[in-house]
Amino acid sequence: MEPSPPPPPPAPSPEEVCLEQGFVPVPVAPPPPRPPSASRLVLIPLCRKGDRAGIENAIVNGGASVEEVDIEGNTPLHVAVEAPRNEIATVSCLLEHMANPNSVNYIGAAPLHYVCLRKNNWRGIANLLLENGANIDCQTLAGKSALHFAAENQLPELVEVLCLFGADPNLMDVQANAAVHLALAKVGRDTVKRQILEHLMAASAHLEAPNLRGFAPMHLACSTGSIRCVQLLMEAGMELCVATSRGETGLHLACASGQGEVAQLFIQAAPQILDMQDADGNTPLHAAALEGHLECALILLRNGAEVDVKNNQSLTAYEVSRSKGHDLASTHNPELMQVLKEAQKERGCRQS
Repeated sequence: MEPSPPPPPPAPSPEEVCLEQGFVPVPVAPPPPRPPSASRLVLIPLCRKGDRAGIENAIVNGGASVEEVDIEGNTPLHVAVEAPRNEIATVSCLLEHMANPNSVNYIGAAPLHYVCLRKNNWRGIANLLLENGANIDCQTLAGKSALHFAAENQLPELVEVLCLFGADPNLMDVQANAAVHLALAKVGRDTVKRQILEHLMAASAHLEAPNLRGFAPMHLACSTGSIRCVQLLMEAGMELCVATSRGETGLHLACASGQGEVAQLFIQAAPQILDMQDADGNTPLHAAALEGHLECALILLRNGAEVDVKNNQSLTAYEVSRSKGHDLASTHNPELMQVLKEAQKERGCRQS
């Protein structure tokens, strides 16, 4: 009787196949621990109500934990700092019972981050947390510190307090934005943004560092029309010819967003960039034409911008404006059409 053939070898596992083909499997982080159900949360509902007496009783007599977490990983302290009333007494009570001011939720945010989302009544809470050991430079999973939050939320006094407590103004988030980038990228009141910029400068913020898009603080100030911030950065000696990763100067960005006052200031301070071309071959005049910003186009032309420069698609600014449907010469501003014609005529006479 012939012996039976040996059993076939077991099929390779998916991991083994990947390894054979040169792929290294990426370890997947385990899911966060499942938080207790809402029915078992004791302190968090009381913190939302600002019920200090209830919190005290639940901890002392009911054995409630100051480290319970909700479905987002928030502790009672996270919730208390955002409560609409009685928040200081509530936060103080939790800290007295050893709540951890550096506990983070599932996005890596500590209670101090959420203080920076308040528009008012933040000072007492911030002081309590910082005096009780809160890590002022704690960063979320996105890399944002409390100073990032305060700057982005346009809170100049809180920015000042955080800087005085030693917050690092040069921490960068995952997009390489420091607090100054977020402050200047925000569309808001120019006076408020200048106050924030002044506080960050006093704390030795780096003013020329680009983010991942290649935007330095000056580029962002130009794009959002923050004329006071542009002036302050100029006074601080910022280089005006620096371009983004796409080759755009502050003048390009001001013209692309219709910031005529900033454009005029830039031309006066750095006339050599009037016709500078970006990575697409576009001049500031092209940028204004692409977005249909008549005021900026007129400012550029009146300051001597060349009208016949062609971009990488062999289009002049006027041709770009027509191709984009703005037709800023004949449809929206007859004056600009006349200016363009006269400029082209004068250019032709000089060349003949």
